[in-house]
Amino acid sequence: MSLLIETGETIDGHPRNGFRESRVTLRVTDQSGTSSRGRVSMDWGGETLNTHRTVAQFLDDFWSGSTSHNEALEFGQSLLRRLLEPKLLADSWNNARQRLGEGRLRLEFVLPADNPDLWEVPFELLADEHGFLCYDGRAALIRCFPKLDAKPAELQRGHRLLIAWANPKGLEPPVDDEPFKAYARLFSEEARNGGFEVPEPLAQAGPNGLRTKLQAGVEVFSLMAHGQPSGGRLLLEAEDRSAVELEVGSLAADLSAARTKVALLWACHGGRAHRDLGSFAHRLLHRGLAAVVATHGALRAKSVASASQMLFGSLVRQGDFEQAVNEARQTLQESDVHWAALAYYARPRFERSVTFAQAAKEMIKSLMPQGDFEQAVNEPRFERSVTFAQAAKEMIKSLKTMPWLVEPRVKRPLGEDAPPRPAYWVDSSRERELAEILTLLRERRLVTLLGMPGVGKTELAREAGERIARSSSDYQVDSVHWFSLDELGTTARLLARLARWANLEDTTGDESKLLKAIGARRALWVLDNAEDLLREPHEASALATLLSKVVDRCPRIRLLLTSQRSLPALPVSSKIGPVVEVVEYVVQRIENEHACFELFRATCASSLAEEHETKARALVEILYGHPSLHHVGCRTGTRARCQPQRTAATVHGRVRQAGPGPRNIRGR
Repeated sequence: MSLLIETGETIDGHPRNGFRESRVTLRVTDQSGTSSRGRVSMDWGGETLNTHRTVAQFLDDFWSGSTSHNEALEFGQSLLRRLLEPKLLADSWNNARQRLGEGRLRLEFVLPADNPDLWEVPFELLADEHGFLCYDGRAALIRCFPKLDAKPAELQRGHRLLIAWANPKGLEPPVDDEPFKAYARLFSEEARNGGFEVPEPLAQAGPNGLRTKLQAGVEVFSLMAHGQPSGGRLLLEAEDRSAVELEVGSLAADLSAARTKVALLWACHGGRAHRDLGSFAHRLLHRGLAAVVATHGALRAKSVASASQMLFGSLVRQGDFEQAVNEARQTLQESDVHWAALAYYARPRFERSVTFAQAAKEMIKSLMPQGDFEQAVNEPRFERSVTFAQAAKEMIKSLKTMPWLVEPRVKRPLGEDAPPRPAYWVDSSRERELAEILTLLRERRLVTLLGMPGVGKTELAREAGERIARSSSDYQVDSVHWFSLDELGTTARLLARLARWANLEDTTGDESKLLKAIGARRALWVLDNAEDLLREPHEASALATLLSKVVDRCPRIRLLLTSQRSLPALPVSSKIGPVVEVVEYVVQRIENEHACFELFRATCASSLAEEHETKARALVEILYGHPSLHHVGCRTGTRARCQPQRTAATVHGRVRQAGPGPRNIRGR
C-alpha cells in the first residue's frame, strides 16, 4: 500500500541554532484517492534531545557521520510525531497501517521545490516505538519532486550497466584504492550473474573518459567517488590523479544523452543540494532519469562493495528496486546509522518506480508446477491455503502494482499511434519484401519505402517495425516509435511530438535542444505518409533539414519513411562520420499469384464456393496484385452478392475506362 505525502505552501521562519525553521502544509493521499491536509511545524532549531543536544546539532553530526544510534532513534520518533501532529494526518496514517497489517508501506514523499533545506532532513530515520521503519522493511521511502510526471522504468536482462570509480590523491584523510576496486569487482560479478551487460569498469575515472564511456548508452550508471560537504559536486581524477570537479549539470547532460534510467551515486554528500548548483538527484530526475540513489551524509568506503552487491542481487531476485535499496541498507548494522544516509529518489505515483522483468518470469515459473502462490510471490497477505486458481485471480487484481508483469509491446509493439494490423494481411504475400527491408534496416540508417497509393507501404512498415520491436537488439535499437505525418501535418508538429518523446519540457520546436536531448538514444522512427509534407516545397525543405540533422547528430537513430514521393537531397555535412546514404526501396505489386488469391480471400473475410473459385481467380488476375484494389474488388463483389463473374466484369470495365497504366513501379 502507498501513501503520497505532498508538501504545499512553505512559510519560512528565521534560522535558529543552525536550523532554518519553517511551517509546511502536508497533504497525505492513499491509493483510493482519499486525502487529508495539515500544517506541520519544522521549528526544530531549539528542540533538545535527551542527550541535551539540539536537533540542529544532531543533523550536523548525522551529515558528518558521527551520530549515535540512540540519538538517531529519538530523532526519528520525534520526526514521525511532528509529521503526524495534525489529527487528520495521524488518522490517515493509522488507517493505512491498519489496512496494511504487517505488510510494507510505501511512502512517496514529494519534497518542496522552494525549500532545499528540507531535502536534507533524513526522513529515512522515521521511527516508531518498534524501531526504524525504513530499516526493518516496514516502509519504503521514495523521495520525489513536484511537477514531475510518473516515470516507472523496467530493467531487463541485456541492459547495460556502467561501473566507474574515482579516488583522487591528495585528499585528507587519504583513502586506499582497495575499497573502490572491491566495489567494481563485486558489483560487476553480481550484475553479470543477473544478466546485465557490464563492460570493463572505468577505474580512476576522469570527466573525458566518463563522457566517452557514456556515449555508448547505458541503462544503469554507478559511480563511487568523493563528494563535497556543500553538495552539487563530485570529485573525479585528472591524468596525474589530482582532483577534478564534476558538477551537477555536466553529469545530468551526459546521462540524459546516454538514455540512462537509473543512477547510483556512492559518494559522501552526493545527494545534498548546493546553493547555486542544485542537487544531483533533482537535476537527474528533471533530465529524464527514472530513479537516483544518492547519499546525504558521510559514506564509509568499505561498505559500498557489499551494499551495491546486495542491491543488485535483491533486484534480480525480487524485481523491486525499492525493496533492493532497503536491503542494501541492511548490509550495515542498525546501530551504524550510516545506513540512513542512502536516499532513494524516483518519479512514481503509487507504482513501483524501477523493476526487473526477469523476476516476474521467475515468479510465474515457480507458481506453475505446484500452484502455491505464497511460495511464488512471498507476500505475507496470502495464506498457504491459497492455491493456483485463487492465486491467478489475486495476481490479476494486483497487476496495477506490478508494472513489470505488463509488457504493452506484446500487443502493440509500436504504440497506440501505429495503425492496427489489417484483417486482410497475409504474411506470405510480402515475406520477400519484408526480408529485404529488414536487411536494409540492419545496414542503413535511413530507408524510404516508395510506391503508388494503396500498394502496401504502411502495412510493410508496420510489420517491419513490429518485427524489429520484438528483436530490437538485432537492429541496435532499444525501441520503435510510429509517427503519422498525415495526421501531424507539419514538420513543426513533428518536432513537438519528438520533443515529448525525448522527455523535453519545452516542446516548442527548438531543434538544437531536441538533438541534444536525443543524444545517444537508440531507436527506430517510422515516419508514415511523408508525401503529405513533401507536396509543399516549404515543408519538404523543413523535413529534409530535420532528417539531415538527426542523421548527422544522433548516430543511433534509424529512420524508416513511407512516401509516394522521394525525399529531396539531404543537406548533411557530417561531423561524426561519412554522409549517410538515403536508400529508396520501391514497394511493388504482389507478383505471387497464390499469395494474391489468399489476400483476396482474406480481404473478403468469407469462403468462396468451388464453382466461383475459377472466376474469382480471373478477377484477382486483373487486380494487378495491388492490395487496395483487392479491397475495392471485394467490396464490389459484396454489392454484387458475391458473384465473381459479375464483379470481374465490373472491375475490368472500370480498368478499361481508366486507360492503360503500369503494373509496376520501377526504381529510380
